[in-house]
Amino acid sequence: MYLLINVLLQAQSNDDPPYFGYFIGFVILVVILVLIFSKKVGQIHDNEVSLVVDKQLSAQEFYARLQEIIESENMPNVKFGRVKYNEFHALSALREYFRVSYRDDIFDICVAPFGNGSFVSYWLGEPKKRLKELAQKMAFKAGEKLLEDFERTTRYEIDTRTAFKSIVKDCIKKAIEENTEGQGVRKSPEELATTGKLLGEDDK
Repeated sequence: MYLLINVLLQAQSNDDPPYFGYFIGFVILVVILVLIFSKKVGQIHDNEVSLVVDKQLSAQEFYARLQEIIESENMPNVKFGRVKYNEFHALSALREYFRVSYRDDIFDICVAPFGNGSFVSYWLGEPKKRLKELAQKMAFKAGEKLLEDFERTTRYEIDTRTAFKSIVKDCIKKAIEENTEGQGVRKSPEELATTGKLLGEDDK
């Protein structure tokens, strides 16, 4: 980002017409706005994978139903979308994830076949702090301190974000249960440590 700004500024010579400077300023503004408003996950806080035994789940149907379940909770300011990540390296196929976000909390949820069954995973993280990173790279300490004060979280915000995360996790579990009724679904590692069973199996 910083290198791009330098390149654009150096590209202008004294012989360039005045409007060229306005064009450079416009390009810089667009780049900054794109970086600020594109939510790219930075720090990951939580990840969980549920294994579905002997059933291939439809990712699109699962995502659609999960959105319906979450919407029924009537949480304010929750946004939905789709994002794609490479399955392995940069040239590998792209896998679509279902994104659910509220303020600075982002769930990226994936459904995919694996072996004879499928898995449902979620990654919970926060977006990169674009303005803060820019202030740090440009050694703009006063701006960095101002951003820290502006971004300081309140007790209410922490409470609502915690409630959002808890509700979405419960909705994911509900969607899995609906899609696997009568099928084997492997519990989370914590639950397996307690019971060592598969959901849908009779007690032995």
